[in-house]
Amino acid sequence: MLKLLLISVLSLSLGLKAEEESHFTRYQEYLRQLIQPQVQESENTELSADPEFIHLSWQQSTSTAVTITWLTASGDNKNGVRYGKTTSYEIGTVLGSSKQSPFSGYIHEVQILMLEPETTYHYSCSPDTGGSWSQDSTFTTGPATKQAFSFTACGDSRQWFTWPLGNLNGWNTLITQMIQYEFAFCLFTGDMTYDGDTEEYWYDWFDKAEPLTRNVPLMPAIGNHETTNDENAEHYQGMFTLPEAAGTERWYSFDYSAAHFIVLDSENIGNEQQLNWLQADLAQAADQASWIIVSLHRPPYCSGSGPGYHAPDSAVQQNWVPLFDQYHVDLVFLGHNHFYQRTFPLYGGNDPSQPLVTDFHADTYHNPEGSVYVVCGAAGAPTLGYIPDNDTGYIAFSEAGRDHFCLITISEDDVLHCATYDKFGVFLDQFWIHKSLPVPTIRVSWLIILISVMSLMLTRLSRKPSKEIERG
Repeated sequence: MLKLLLISVLSLSLGLKAEEESHFTRYQEYLRQLIQPQVQESENTELSADPEFIHLSWQQSTSTAVTITWLTASGDNKNGVRYGKTTSYEIGTVLGSSKQSPFSGYIHEVQILMLEPETTYHYSCSPDTGGSWSQDSTFTTGPATKQAFSFTACGDSRQWFTWPLGNLNGWNTLITQMIQYEFAFCLFTGDMTYDGDTEEYWYDWFDKAEPLTRNVPLMPAIGNHETTNDENAEHYQGMFTLPEAAGTERWYSFDYSAAHFIVLDSENIGNEQQLNWLQADLAQAADQASWIIVSLHRPPYCSGSGPGYHAPDSAVQQNWVPLFDQYHVDLVFLGHNHFYQRTFPLYGGNDPSQPLVTDFHADTYHNPEGSVYVVCGAAGAPTLGYIPDNDTGYIAFSEAGRDHFCLITISEDDVLHCATYDKFGVFLDQFWIHKSLPVPTIRVSWLIILISVMSLMLTRLSRKPSKEIERG
């Protein structure tokens, strides 16, 4: 009965028309996915005396510090992390603090400072009285100088329905695939759970994410679902420990190697405090960083249709894109639309609602003017209500209906490579941004050398006859 009711309601809400055969077939598959296996209760993960939902983040230097956060059932906990370069945790135990969770249980936080750059450490988190220390895990500090590195980006893992009908099967499968690769951290572009105040959904999310988050930092952005039933995202802020920017953790930035990362709150686009902070942060990064990469939820540039599709956000265009242009932001990761989509390099110019494409090459860009915008909004959330297209004319590549993540590598010689894979490891897309000299310039240099050598040879040959005449 529940299945029949869902089909009827969803068919009406999606506006299915039998004469639109291709769309109708796609929506039939959409409904099939909803019913099997999505119509089932989410796991209700209850806390115990043992450390659970362990996740790493940064509050300060990525090369000499790390913050470890976990949850237990009570505050009867020493709030300690023992760590070292081996599983004997020979360096010692660092104590932190605890606070009441926004839900049930307690959150424990420990920040470890004065670490060595580019070093792998083992650690274990303390339990409540009567519990057991967490299993051994590792984290690796970032470089203190410019080095090659990789990171991942993804977003929109949320459940498909309100509690209790929903689960995180897609997110679980994506995590299993993602951790097969080596990378330093993960950018998450928002919409982790269906709403901001359902305890079971949040704890289920952290439970599925822990194989990732206990070993590499996850640096999240706020999405619209984090503020559903929670306008100020208090539950989100309670669950994560992040860098402070102007007294808040709703937006922030951090450095890794020679790259500067900015995470914005697109649920507060018109916030003057965030706007002023962003301009100051970008101005400083433009003078110091080789790369500037931004993560936020609502896309200023995208193209698509369908009952779930979200049009380009005009507020982001008008408030933030001019700053992205002014300070030469290289790459912007986005969510909100549950598909994969990549723009050509775009420059907002005088009218950010009508951006200029500055390079129409398919996948390789040399010192592009403008930013590449990547919507990576399918990490487990429903996908087939979102249909990408290129009606705007500025889309380089799109892929619908595939949960996915991006794996980004930045080399020491300033070449950025972004490859996108689905949750089964199938390759979807890739592109490059070069800040080193392009190949044509190098070829011209060799041509100049060749011409110089030939000129010198001709000069010497032209002198030989004159010498023979003198001898005669």
